[in-house]
Amino acid sequence: VVMAKILLQKKLYEPALVHLEDSVKLDPENILAHSLRAETLLRLKRPKEALQAYKMVLYFNPFDSKASQVVKKLESLT
Repeated sequence: VVMAKILLQKKLYEPALVHLEDSVKLDPENILAHSLRAETLLRLKRPKEALQAYKMVLYFNPFDSKASQVVKKLESLT
């Protein structure tokens, strides 16, 4: 996750996503990894995958207002 954050700061989204995918595989309950993965997928213009990632964030934290708003927006677009 730390490496992904560094890559995200440098706007290297594809390599960051690889690290976030690995983080989610290693620790499926890592809400930070899911959240960063969702944001990264949005930046990469992959809305369907981002929607699923944000839904995972809401699964672990149903009170996440940002994730809730993004899910509503993405669902309305599809």
